[in-house]
Amino acid sequence: MKEITKWAIMLMACVAQVMTGCDKQVTIEDRDSYQKLYIPQAARGAVAVAFTTGDTEPDTVTFGVAVGGFDVPTNAITVRFEVAEEAVAAYNAANRTDYPLLPPEALALLDSELGIPAGQVNSAVGKLVIDPQYLESDAAYLLPIRIADVSGQIGRYAEDIHTLYVVVTVAPAPPVYHEDLDRTGWEVASYSSHDPWEGGAEGHANSVLDGNFYTFWVSKWMGGELPLPHHIVIDMKASQTLHGVSFMNRTFWDEYTNGQPREVTVEVSADGTSWELAKTFTDIPNPEGTAAGNWIRLTFDAPMDARYFKFIVTGIHGVGSVTSVAELGAF
Repeated sequence: MKEITKWAIMLMACVAQVMTGCDKQVTIEDRDSYQKLYIPQAARGAVAVAFTTGDTEPDTVTFGVAVGGFDVPTNAITVRFEVAEEAVAAYNAANRTDYPLLPPEALALLDSELGIPAGQVNSAVGKLVIDPQYLESDAAYLLPIRIADVSGQIGRYAEDIHTLYVVVTVAPAPPVYHEDLDRTGWEVASYSSHDPWEGGAEGHANSVLDGNFYTFWVSKWMGGELPLPHHIVIDMKASQTLHGVSFMNRTFWDEYTNGQPREVTVEVSADGTSWELAKTFTDIPNPEGTAAGNWIRLTFDAPMDARYFKFIVTGIHGVGSVTSVAELGAF
């Protein structure tokens, strides 16, 4: 019992000492110097805004301004913001980045002034709006927004958090897969040459539509190769909306790789007479392994309506000038 009483007395003494200590006031010299303005969102690092190519809806970033220090301002404060172009170079140097400044036309809206009412330490929420329609695909930009000037009781701001950095990225759009068109009834309308050297389907131009991965069209080579380019025209028998064409390389029975298309130009036509460029493709890969069943898809920049398409081989893998294709299609 005596032990409990002793601990109770000691506890009461400690409490009394703490309470006595609370009566003592700590004097802070130059209290006003601690009052500084800052952007709270800047304390968390750069704000990320992410778009995908093709996005048209703007994105909004919210921000504000606050007062730090020991006292609450007694007067209203007005803070003006601006785009700090020169801050881009300093940010890039500090972060080992290479962002260009966000194009001015992409900044659709900026609340350039925010106020802190008397007796408060936070402003209302401000907004900046970024419009992706003015941005390049597969690119990144930097937008620094800083406190430009202040009117009111406080004219100081925190050096390290008075600028808000917004990193804006535009990622490439994921590829859209378009279904292959039904080739039923399609015909080869014309071709530059072929060489059915073994008879039957092999080497014949019509082989590109027979659905057999092991037959093929080959440009003339018996008696001397013909120079590039080589072409073949497909009649789809009705107007179609084309997003691209596809082809399958010839399948060899050994490791021989020569003549596969490496550069291709595709033209389209409504009547088989007047032709329009769809797209030119370069550096088309020659996939390793068997070609059977492996379609190579060549996508246009925009869909095109046509009844005919012309597949023109202007460059090949390997040497010489002979080219070959097992199957042709479109999507």
